[in-house]
Amino acid sequence: MYLLILVTVLFITIPFWLISKIIGNNRKLLINKLKKRPTGLIKFSFDDASKKFKDDLEVVKIAVAQSSYNFKYASERIRGDENVVLEILNTDPYIINYSLIKTDKIINKALSIDGGVLAFCPPSYLSNKSVVISALQNMKSRHTLLQHLPPSLTDDREVVKAAISINPQNFRYASIKLQGDIELAQLVVSEYGDLLEFLSDSLKSDELIVTLAVRSFNFEALKYAAESFKKDRKIVMAAVKTSGINLKHASIDLRKDFEIAIAAVKNDYSSFEFASETLKSDIDFVLEALEINPKIKNNLSEEVANNPAVKRKVNSL
Repeated sequence: MYLLILVTVLFITIPFWLISKIIGNNRKLLINKLKKRPTGLIKFSFDDASKKFKDDLEVVKIAVAQSSYNFKYASERIRGDENVVLEILNTDPYIINYSLIKTDKIINKALSIDGGVLAFCPPSYLSNKSVVISALQNMKSRHTLLQHLPPSLTDDREVVKAAISINPQNFRYASIKLQGDIELAQLVVSEYGDLLEFLSDSLKSDELIVTLAVRSFNFEALKYAAESFKKDRKIVMAAVKTSGINLKHASIDLRKDFEIAIAAVKNDYSSFEFASETLKSDIDFVLEALEINPKIKNNLSEEVANNPAVKRKVNSL
């Protein structure tokens, strides 16, 4: 039995290995493969290329155009040559992460292309406020750069505000002091309510902040609110209308509330499971929930599923 499994595995893997070797040793095939989006069963890696092609500047450029990660496999000669690195930066500045040298000239050029590469720069750059601010202003994507900065800058309000304007998730890495800043808190929870988790306890008890959080895009912002808000009908209703899963974190009494539970199901039928057992046994509630989404039939108890009215409703859907 084990021999059969071994033979089967070898039968499947050896052809792929041979094909990768053939591609890796043929310049034309290699370039063609690197220019195509990776698809199919054969997942070719630039690491499989022969040494001579890892030292071929044209081939390396093509590989980097596919992914900056491929620069990791380029020859030491290429990764250690300042002029070559400067040239390849134009293809993808994130190769700096795999460069063997990081001169000021290389770093400054990379930062001028995309501020996000600051995450891969030496500590002297990461601790320089003016460099950080400039990098944030030249960010090409929503990086969480703040996680790479020293405490002196995660406690700097100007830096943190600039970072959260790029990506609110940066607030996760702000200092404890700034996580208690009400203005910054309003900015982040207005975009992503679940960031309520990282606010100070006093702000989790602030009605305006909690209201903004549960009304903005979120999955379960109510989970992080002070307990008093989980009993607040107005807050809970707003929360489940934005994300039905918030019903899971409502008080026991509000999970019994017909209107709140229905509002949750309208947003996400899977929140049906978080309604109280009393409601899930209430035929009127079940019938209305089924009308919203027939898939709820899979979450009914045997007793409720066998109710004549429920059977008729399920059969009619």
